[in-house]
Amino acid sequence: MNLKNFTTFGLFFLTVINLTAQTYKLKSKDISVSGTSTLHKWTSPITQASGQGVFQFEEGQLSAINAMEITFPVKGIISTKGKIMDNKTWESLKSDKHPNVIYTFQSTESITKTSSGYSIKVKGNLQIAGVKKAISMQVEGNMDSTGKLHFKGKHAIVLPNYNIEPPKALMGTVVVGEEVTVSFDVTLEKN
Repeated sequence: MNLKNFTTFGLFFLTVINLTAQTYKLKSKDISVSGTSTLHKWTSPITQASGQGVFQFEEGQLSAINAMEITFPVKGIISTKGKIMDNKTWESLKSDKHPNVIYTFQSTESITKTSSGYSIKVKGNLQIAGVKKAISMQVEGNMDSTGKLHFKGKHAIVLPNYNIEPPKALMGTVVVGEEVTVSFDVTLEKN
């Protein structure tokens, strides 16, 4: 093997060693949906979720997101306002026909290193009530000393864009606003 081929092989080998893709699974979550109504502001925690992602690292730093999916059951949205609100929410989101809300990552627009971790702009598909829409969102992330990944962000959703009629109560006198916000703070652990 001549010097040129040896050098090329060595550089390729070092590149392969420094770029590693690893699968992470959702370990903990703080996810909620919030909005307004004609009566008051409200927040409904999302009590169940599952998901995983494949992340690329270069020299110990996040360099790419290869895949990610987060799913939560519609009936895992539990209102702080009681069972009536839960039932109205589940009915509006068509939980009998479409039991899950699914976010599927499509691409990374940017990953910028910050003093506290990463600022990440991602594109993906959000499927709610059987309607799938492309979305973009800004996410803040970091890796802690134990190797867990933390991501935090929020995304506004206009319900009619997903063919969802905002829930109503008390013979239509209380109506949820057309825009709700999903907020998330999730931790993923190496699989």
